[in-house]
Amino acid sequence: MIALVNKIGDLLVKALLFVPSWGVKVLAGMIFLALAILPFLLPKDYIFKGAPNQKLWRDIRFWTLAVVLVELAIYLYF
Repeated sequence: MIALVNKIGDLLVKALLFVPSWGVKVLAGMIFLALAILPFLLPKDYIFKGAPNQKLWRDIRFWTLAVVLVELAIYLYF
């Protein structure tokens, strides 16, 4: 069983070595952007479920967007 896992791991590493570094950054950027967009697809009443009011600072979608954009900026910088 361990030999099979090692073989799969070796194949995965070899496959990933063919991807150029800019391709990895593009892929990671697309994942970050998808994570930033997905909360905006949720219904507004689900976002504010249990909140005493619907002020903008309670909207989790904007907090998610801010955090993901900071993470994306850090990732693209380094």
